[in-house]
Amino acid sequence: MTAVLGASLGVSGIRAACSDVRGDPQLSTETIIAVPERSQDPWGAVTWAVHKFARENGASGTVPVLALRDKNPSEVYGVEHVDGLALVSDIGAQIGALQESGDLTADQTVALFDVGAGGVTVSIVECHSGHVLGSRRSTVLSGDGCDARLSRHLLGSHVLDPEARELFVETVCEAKERLSSVTAVEVATPAGVATLHRSTMEDLVRDSVYDAVTLTSSMITDAPHVDALFAVGGGANMQIVRQSLIDGWSVPVFVPREPEALAARGAIGMARGLAVAAAQHSQGEARTRATGSAARPRHSDTSSRRLTRLRASRYLGVVALIAGGVVVSTAAASSDRGAEPPGRPTAGHSSDHDDAVIAPIAPIDRATVVDASANVPEPVEPSR
Repeated sequence: MTAVLGASLGVSGIRAACSDVRGDPQLSTETIIAVPERSQDPWGAVTWAVHKFARENGASGTVPVLALRDKNPSEVYGVEHVDGLALVSDIGAQIGALQESGDLTADQTVALFDVGAGGVTVSIVECHSGHVLGSRRSTVLSGDGCDARLSRHLLGSHVLDPEARELFVETVCEAKERLSSVTAVEVATPAGVATLHRSTMEDLVRDSVYDAVTLTSSMITDAPHVDALFAVGGGANMQIVRQSLIDGWSVPVFVPREPEALAARGAIGMARGLAVAAAQHSQGEARTRATGSAARPRHSDTSSRRLTRLRASRYLGVVALIAGGVVVSTAAASSDRGAEPPGRPTAGHSSDHDDAVIAPIAPIDRATVVDASANVPEPVEPSR
């Protein structure tokens, strides 16, 4: 079996999925990878963790695809190859997953309302071209911010040491996630077991949700046309977020199945496409050798070229490393946004496989309509 890996990097860690190249759900593995803490090399820690997971799940013979947030996106379908990984935009991965599931079509212009642990990103994208009409990120609404408010509410005047508080916040985060499907949960606090109601949580985060919806509304108003809005990311599971988006305007609002995993699902679909393209490339080379024709040799990157590509990458400037639950550093990237990496691949193509085209992603469940859904290097553990 040929296994492939797709993953997305967020503030809370790396969400990764492995499956066979056919996308058989019975042969799939999903997990959250914790990035090694306090590493002196944040990007090295990320690549090490992804390659380690790929090796452990039989995907070391194919190129893992990692979806990252692009700080200033202009188009979403490009692919960059760095350190044995294919880097793609998380927006492009999300759109790819939605298109392959039939939840949107290539001729649509959509808004993505993405709420994660570190903030909310609102992007408006023309699906057929991948052109980004506008994208803004804000910390007015975030999963970590919601957890902090709930923790303060439940703790009251109690003071916890840093380690105990970290564990308590994790407990509160789990309770918040459960409130997406139930109306009340019990939480163990220093004062005893407390009941946390969904209505209480919504009162605590209402102003933040309002600010995020206001930001989205202004962007949709300024856009020439928006056919639909998709709420994605873990925050899209919150009922107050869904209802506030519905009440905000007349644009149809959709929430896909497991919105927090949408980018990873799109990335693993792209990984399947790259694996198919690599196999076709190898078959073509075998036929060439059989006919006696010599192909021009391909050379691996020199260290200087690798550094140039790392600095010019549009993605690596927003790679975040989690240390003790706090974002502590970002990977180095060029401050010159106008510089393009050498041999920058066009949309749907890789620099290592010039004829590679992203193959269709295996279908996922229909989105829920909310009112009117190559070989990789052996991993080397980074220095701490």
